[in-house]
Amino acid sequence: MEIHDWHYEWMKDPPEMDIIPVLEDRMSRETHPLRLHALRFHLASAYHVRGNYAAAEATHLADFEADPDNPQPLIFLASQKLNEEEQPEAAMRVIDRAVEVALRVGMWRRHALGEKARVALALDRPAIVEDVLRQLLGLTFTRGNADCGAERDFLDRLPPGSIDPDVARAYDDYCRERGVLPDALAQRIDELILASAAPRWLKVARVMGDVLNACRRDQVDISEYAIVKRVNYLVDHGKLQAQANLYRPRYSEVRLPD
Repeated sequence: MEIHDWHYEWMKDPPEMDIIPVLEDRMSRETHPLRLHALRFHLASAYHVRGNYAAAEATHLADFEADPDNPQPLIFLASQKLNEEEQPEAAMRVIDRAVEVALRVGMWRRHALGEKARVALALDRPAIVEDVLRQLLGLTFTRGNADCGAERDFLDRLPPGSIDPDVARAYDDYCRERGVLPDALAQRIDELILASAAPRWLKVARVMGDVLNACRRDQVDISEYAIVKRVNYLVDHGKLQAQANLYRPRYSEVRLPD
């Protein structure tokens, strides 16, 4: 976090100099492995922004070689191969390595598998996406399993009927239970939340009740947790103001901004 905080302050008001030699100089004097990992991440990002993908790739690979039990550098590299270099076959080779590491060490499994699904979509291989969804559904988590949250963009981008409908339905339920909604439904819930909010403070439970009633009228199945997650999203994006812990709806409040 020390490195990330330093980088944030630098980028917030950057001086008249290139950050790449600054990062390289700091790396040459650093010995702590976690600080080096953070510095390599920002160095690769700086190369990436400049379109120097070869240098970004070398930095990601060096980061992975320094810690072969961390799949994240390979996940970032696979994303670069897919999205910027438009090399999905190369991206698949990289992400397969990342998935193997992630499953072996129990870290960043959702992150790696989700990226594999996106690569498979680019290659028009829905059977691989279906296999990824089955793997995601079978994951269990304990305190040591660091990872990203549930994701569903690759499910929503699948052509209709391209995978087993039972798998698609099960993964849709899996996401909804975790408050991850299809884009159209998320937008509709946001509209309902904002319509229920007011310029004065209202309990989140009151807003949630209004949204649940509207969803019942429209025969939309949604959980209270999913609504609270959308309230958080609207607060994070400046559409609502909040006070207290939003995950305690009876003890927190929201209002429309002035």
